[in-house]
Amino acid sequence: MRVVRTLILGSAKESIQTSALAAAAEVSAARASQVLKRLQGAALAEKQPNGTWEVDRAALFDVFIETYPGPGEDLREFYALDLQRAARELTGGAQRDGVVSADLAADILSPYRRPTHLIAYLRTPYLSPSQGLIAAESPQDANVWVIHPTDSSVFPRHAMDPSNGIPLADATQVAWDLKRLGGSDRLLHLDRLKTWILSSR
Repeated sequence: MRVVRTLILGSAKESIQTSALAAAAEVSAARASQVLKRLQGAALAEKQPNGTWEVDRAALFDVFIETYPGPGEDLREFYALDLQRAARELTGGAQRDGVVSADLAADILSPYRRPTHLIAYLRTPYLSPSQGLIAAESPQDANVWVIHPTDSSVFPRHAMDPSNGIPLADATQVAWDLKRLGGSDRLLHLDRLKTWILSSR
């Protein structure tokens, strides 16, 4: 998944070299080559005569959104009055080492709608309560999900940390989380975020 995410977030202006892709995704060159060949078989990538690759990033994004099985999760549900405060408390500190996704992250990357939900991915299991969080009585009451994922690719190589100090999950994960939360407004936001991902690099 790290290779796929790296390809989606890559530059549309540059041909892809296997060695550079492997370095960017922090995998072996053999693994990067294997993924590219699989994408070639799915008509999502094409090898050029000079040995570089061209990837249909827009089509790959769509396939990722539709087929990604999810990060795997130890999920805890909460309610928070202030999502930005909750995000800072959940991701702050060396022991938590987390990133933010869903509405709040999407609004930071490509502002469109008022955020109502937050997903925080933490590298270590969530143990201690946060002052800004209240345990949700039911899933319907929750607007904050705290997740300890098994798929580490949700954490970008260099977490995007905007001026507001909130580290963000990989942009492809933010997009996927919009889709899984659902709702017509989020799907419109997903389209805007897709445009941002594909055009800003």
